[in-house]
Amino acid sequence: QEVEAARTISQRGVMLIATVHGMTLPELINCRERSSLTGGASTVTLSGPEAERRFDKRKQVQKRGREPVFAAALELHSRSWWIYHCNVKEAVDSYFEGEPCDAQRLSPGRAVAVASIPGEGCFEYCVECGLGATCRVHMGGHESKGGQGLSADTDMKNSKTVDGAKMRVAGADRASQ
Repeated sequence: QEVEAARTISQRGVMLIATVHGMTLPELINCRERSSLTGGASTVTLSGPEAERRFDKRKQVQKRGREPVFAAALELHSRSWWIYHCNVKEAVDSYFEGEPCDAQRLSPGRAVAVASIPGEGCFEYCVECGLGATCRVHMGGHESKGGQGLSADTDMKNSKTVDGAKMRVAGADRASQ
């Protein structure tokens, strides 16, 4: 009921600020009751050539059904770090396409560019891919827009899960910037 009210308000051109029960944007996308806040989802059958261009070669894919209610989203992972998606429409489309999109990892007094890389029901946030290149960990599945990949000496050992979100942290020299 509240989701439909928010959608109606948004369609009338009123800017809406609200909190939604859910930890991450993909969690909302995959939630039947709240998915309309992110534009909903519908199954589409692609033509053979279109399916061949996809990295996973699937003919049946999910697509966003309509405009999201919110232009931007802030995921609150803990009291001291958040993920900011400045364009919900782009983030949802990228999630369904299985392609990375830009986001920011925020903490008090600090913002770091990251790539939101779609996984199984989640985004993995990578600092290395967020620098306009695809790191060695993610190079196999996706090439970021204009990315060249990073050199072989990139520190790949600092992958960890922080408060339920997968975060790949850059080497100590970059993380301290």
